[in-house]
Formats: sequence, structure tokens, C-alpha cells
Amino acid sequence: MNKPIIGISSNTKSDFDGWFTTHVITYVKSEAIESVIKAGGEPLIIPVTDNQELIDNYLDKIDGLIITGGHDVYPLLYDDYVSNECGELYPKTDYYDIGLIRKAIANKIPTIVICRGVQITNVAFGGKLYQDLHNEINTDIKHHAPKEGNINVHGLNIIDEESLFCELTGLKERIYVNSIHHQGIKELADIFKPVAKSDDGVIEIIELKDSKQFFVGTQFHPEILASLGNKPMLRLFKGMIAYIKGREDDND
Repeated sequence: MNKPIIGISSNTKSDFDGWFTTHVITYVKSEAIESVIKAGGEPLIIPVTDNQELIDNYLDKIDGLIITGGHDVYPLLYDDYVSNECGELYPKTDYYDIGLIRKAIANKIPTIVICRGVQITNVAFGGKLYQDLHNEINTDIKHHAPKEGNINVHGLNIIDEESLFCELTGLKERIYVNSIHHQGIKELADIFKPVAKSDDGVIEIIELKDSKQFFVGTQFHPEILASLGNKPMLRLFKGMIAYIKGREDDND
């Protein structure tokens, strides 16, 4: 059996390091790629594009999808103004991600969404976001801890131990995670359910209410932890691969 092909969404940022300061770089962080390889999949990077036909072609090629983290989500997409706390915005990438995630869920493609991936997925289905957690909910928790991205910095309370996340990772009740975000879910879209929250009430893990479909969203970064050998987080990605292989066996 061939290795399942896992599409990994790209992200964008301005090229401030070179001569062409108005150019935009398309990139994928290596940890997502490494996690797919360690889990037994074949990573396929999907470039940022507004060509819907090209997006459809990529979705036809892949067996699973990972929507990665990155810049802030354009607030007008969830009917809000751009606040002073909002960071860099790339609406083209937001529309690209929305096109990917809506079609992936509609086509029942196994999907993991991470950090900004959770946020844009929530927005894609009618949810809303906090533009800056520390300003809007006055929390003491260090949600935005980029220098500590490779270690756990705060706890989560699992509120649904029957979730796919718990089934795959073996983790229950109280867990600890890394954290590199300043935006978060304010209103959860109707098709999703919360699985875990941080101590200040921020939703950190989501899944579809339809438990028959493989979908896990984490506000933290399991791909970083998995790439460093964290076994429970690696089991999340291995679970996607096993699910895909099992579905292929059922169709033989």
C-alpha cells in the first residue's frame, strides 16, 4: 500500500529580509512536514492560490489535510473591525484556507487544523474570534509564547473524554500544551463542539459534532511536540494515517 498523501496548507508573510520588501513569501514550517513523515504519511505542500480549480485538483490528490498556523485572520471575515492589537493580515491566504477547509469537510477528507487553522476554520463556518486574548479577556496565561514553542506552558481541561482527540492520544482530564497564539475562538461555529479549554475559558481543542468524520482542531501546536518525539501528540498524526488506511481497506 502506498503511503497516504497528506496535504499541508501554506502560509504567507512579507519578505522583510531581502531587497524585495513588497514581495510575499509562501512557506510551511518544517515541523508539520516532519510530523507527517514520522506518522507514516507522504507530505504534499499546497501553495497559496486563488485559483479554485487548482485547489480542487490538490484536494483530489490528497488523502488527508493539515491546515497550519500563521498570521492573524482578517477581522472583516467575521464582521468585526481591525483593532490596534491585530497583527499582519493576508486576506488572500484567508480565502485560500476557507476554500480548502470547506471543501475538505464537505468531501469528508480527514483533517487536522492547528492554531490559526482552528481560527480560520471557525470563521469559515460562521464563528467569531478574539483579536487579542490578553486585551479582550484580561488573562494571565501566556498564550503567546513563541520562544517556548517547544515546551508546554499552560494546562488544558478536557471536557469531552469521548472525543477523537482523547481516543487517539490517550490523554484525558488535564493536559499541558505549548502555545503560540494571541487570537482565539470567541463564538464557536455551530458545526463544532469544544473538547478542551484553558483555565481562562479559551477553547483550545475542537471537533465536529458529527463524530463519524475525522476532524481535530488544536489551538496549540501538536506538530512541534510530535516532531520532537512527544508520543501522545505523534499518535494524533498516526491516528490520521491509520484512519485513512482503514478506510482504504474497507473500500477494497
